Amino acid sequence: MKPETESDWQDRIRRAQSLIESRLDEEIPIEELAAAVNASLFHFHRVFRGLTGETVREYVGRSGMGACGDSVMAADSWKLKPGTTWRDKLQDVHPNHGKIVPANASQRRRGLKQILIPDPREVDRLVRSIPKGRLMTIGELRDRLGRLAGADTACPLTTGIFLRIVAEAAEEDRQAGKKRVTPYWRVVENDGRLRQRIPGGVEAQAKRLSEEGLSIKKTTGKKTSYRVEEYERHLVSFDFE
Repeated sequence: MKPETESDWQDRIRRAQSLIESRLDEEIPIEELAAAVNASLFHFHRVFRGLTGETVREYVGRSGMGACGDSVMAADSWKLKPGTTWRDKLQDVHPNHGKIVPANASQRRRGLKQILIPDPREVDRLVRSIPKGRLMTIGELRDRLGRLAGADTACPLTTGIFLRIVAEAAEEDRQAGKKRVTPYWRVVENDGRLRQRIPGGVEAQAKRLSEEGLSIKKTTGKKTSYRVEEYERHLVSFDFE
């Protein structure tokens, strides 16, 4: 086998960066990134940081935030401050909510020009509109948010953060005794996979979707994953205003 050179690794890392930028909507497992460039997880972490000067997580965050510039909130913005509730956080008004900013370089290469920093209350409103037994992908959520505001799509990072806040607020409502809460579990990844960063994780999401009549396939391997079978048949469709 030919010895690996720095040039070989640079090509691999560029391929990984391209994969990250093409799928900013999704939570790409680090194992998938390493496998995509034929590297062990250990070496991928070390070489990525050595060649780029940042961790994979830092690169993902910076790529997602690029479209939002200085307007996006900090990476830990989904965390609660003492004495506040998730409902408080959902209702917070920020001057940048609803702001449209220029797309970053990777997004422009995909034909995007304008990116929306969404209002979390609008994220909540759209998720509430998904009927029982139906699904919306995170990409469709972003596109609809953007188009309703006159942009191409919504910022991937802030949309993900706000969806997490919507989910946590819904669970607060449930614990308070409310019968109908925002059905955040009906939002899936663009390929039908379930989402990790919601209350209860993929297991809780799988249980709720199964109760609504959807079939969930569990795949085991290096990392267990869950996916809605034939998820395309269950996607909700909207007419854009």
